[in-house]
Amino acid sequence: MTATLTKPRPASIRPAVNNTKPSHPSFDFEDEELTPAIEELKPLCLKQRSDTLQWYRTLGKLVAKHYVRVEKEREKFNGTMYGQHFFDKLANAIQVVSAAMLRSCFNLFYYYPDSAFRELSKYKAITPTHALRLASIEDAGLRTELQEKVIEKNLSVKDLECEIKKNQPKPRERGAGRPFKVPSSLTKALTHLAAQSDAYVRAHKQIWFGEEFNIAEKVPDLPSSLLSDKLREQLEEALKGCESLASVAEAETNELRGAIALVDNRMAAQAECDRKALEEATA
Repeated sequence: MTATLTKPRPASIRPAVNNTKPSHPSFDFEDEELTPAIEELKPLCLKQRSDTLQWYRTLGKLVAKHYVRVEKEREKFNGTMYGQHFFDKLANAIQVVSAAMLRSCFNLFYYYPDSAFRELSKYKAITPTHALRLASIEDAGLRTELQEKVIEKNLSVKDLECEIKKNQPKPRERGAGRPFKVPSSLTKALTHLAAQSDAYVRAHKQIWFGEEFNIAEKVPDLPSSLLSDKLREQLEEALKGCESLASVAEAETNELRGAIALVDNRMAAQAECDRKALEEATA
C-alpha cells in the first residue's frame, strides 16, 4: 500500500504541546520507527536557528518525509498512528523543539508547495511567524485572503491573529427545539419518564451498541486517515454525556425506589386502618 501525504488536523493559533501518553495501545511508537527521524531532524534543530522562512520549511519538509515513512510502516501492520501523536512523540524524542513547532512547520510545507512558497518568500511583510500563522488556516480561500491583507496593509502578527480569530467559524448552536411542557399530573410525568427511558434503551441497543451499528466496533476499523484529535474530543464529549446521563439515571432510580417504598408503606398503613374500621363497624 502506498502512503500519501495526508495532513493532520491543522494547528491552532496557539497550539499547546500535548505531553500526555495516549491511552490506546495502537498509538505507541516503536523506538526504531522514530530513529531515522531523530537522526536527521535533531542536528538541524540543535544548530543556531536561522530566522528565515527557508529554515522552517526545510524542517517541515523533513517532518513530512518521516511522517509519510512512519505512516507507511504502520499501514503494513494495520496500524492506527496518526495526527498529533506523531508530533508529540517526535518532539519528546528530539527534546529541543516543541510538537507545536513541528506541526506548524509541517503545515507550512503542506500548504505552501514550491511555487507558492517562492511567491510567499518575495514579500518582506511576511515574517516566519506570519507564515506559520497563515499555515494554521485550513481554508485555502481564507488563507489567501489574509495573506494578501498582510502584504497590502503590512499587518503585524498580532493583527493577523485577530483577523484569524474573527474569521474562525462559530460553533453551531444547538436549536432549542420545542419547549418542554411540564406534566400537569403525576400520572403524565411517570408516563413521559417511562417513554423517554424506553426510547433511550432502544437507541442504545439498536443504534449505538447494537447489531446494525456498534460504536465500539467501528473505532478499531477506522482507517488511519480518520483518526484525529477531533475524533478523540468527540468520543470524550460523548463519554461525558453518558456519564452525566448515568449519574442522573442513578439519582432518579434511587428516588423512584424510595417513592415505591413510601407508596407500599402508605398502602399497608391504609389497609390496616380500613381493616380496623371494618372490625369496629361490624362489632
